[in-house]
Amino acid sequence: MRVLKPPTRLDVKADELAIFLAGSIEMGKAEDWQSALTTALASRDGVVLNPRRDAWDSTWTQSITDARFREQVT
Repeated sequence: MRVLKPPTRLDVKADELAIFLAGSIEMGKAEDWQSALTTALASRDGVVLNPRRDAWDSTWTQSITDARFREQVT
């Protein structure tokens, strides 16, 4: 299983199973359940789209006007 996290661009083949891990990623407040699920799926084929950014900076303004935050969301 491949894992893609922001800011990595999407790279999913048309016939590849892809799982998006929707849910809270609020750093410091939300449990990192995405890591546990990714580990559990490690031996499977496909790609996990994990929105939890490794290099998140909590000083970023959570607004579309903040280019860094916009990159995270898009």
